[in-house]
Amino acid sequence: MISDGPTLAAVAAARVHVTTNLDGYRLTNCRPLYGESGESTDERFMWLAAFDHATRGEVLAVFMSPTGIVLGQVVVPHLVYYDGTNWPTRTAEEISTVFRERNHWR
Repeated sequence: MISDGPTLAAVAAARVHVTTNLDGYRLTNCRPLYGESGESTDERFMWLAAFDHATRGEVLAVFMSPTGIVLGQVVVPHLVYYDGTNWPTRTAEEISTVFRERNHWR
């Protein structure tokens, strides 16, 4: 059982890298969805590792069990982000389009 956020985040990155290119992403947080990091966890817990891609304006959310199994992942676009030059703001339609495209929901 893993009850340490950075350790579980490293496991998450290694597991999703097989199917997801993590170039440009950085870990922003890894914590249980309920309870506090550092508490004892068991199979009932679900963890979220969040990886931010600043210039794409999106977060990769990886849901994990404390045993290191990837339960699912999703890319969520930011409303406002810095693309390296400007601060674009997405419309609701753009957010929906980016969400569908990045998660392969056509």
